[in-house]
This record gives sequence, structure tokens and C-alpha cells, in this order.
Amino acid sequence: MLKELLLSGLDEPTIRELLGELRLDVRSHDGEAAYAAAGLHAQTREFGRGLGDGSCLALAMQLGVPALTADREWEKVKVKGLMVEHIR
Repeated sequence: MLKELLLSGLDEPTIRELLGELRLDVRSHDGEAAYAAAGLHAQTREFGRGLGDGSCLALAMQLGVPALTADREWEKVKVKGLMVEHIR
């Protein structure tokens, strides 16, 4: 998400301010998160899911919450224990 905001022309201070207003719970991508995301690769690669998507999906599964997305391709991903909710 940060990459897309930067590519849209927003600067880092503006992005930090906007995201701060949303009061999001930001999580670090550590070793355990990397293994969890990599573990999803075989089930998600045919849908073009990259590391960022895998990290998001793995975190949602770990927390037991739906992964929120505007990407319709995510509805094709079928992984036991994964819930996906479209925001559009």
C-alpha cells in the first residue's frame, strides 16, 4: 500500500499523516511472517500474488480476520482458514 501511495505522488510525511488518521494497527514483517507468506506461495502463485499480497494474506490468517482488498483476483485464492473481503 505504501508503495502505491508513493507512486501516486504523495510524499512520506503526507502518507504518515493520512495513515495515522486511519489508526491502523501496523505490524512488522519479521522472520515468522516471511515463512508464513512463503508457505502460501504454492497456493497463490497462479493468481499472480506476490510477496506483499502473501504477507497480507498470511497476517489475516494469523489474526483470524478477513484480508481486505480491492483486488478481484483475490477472490480466486482458496486457502483453508483464509477469509477475503472486498472493499469495492
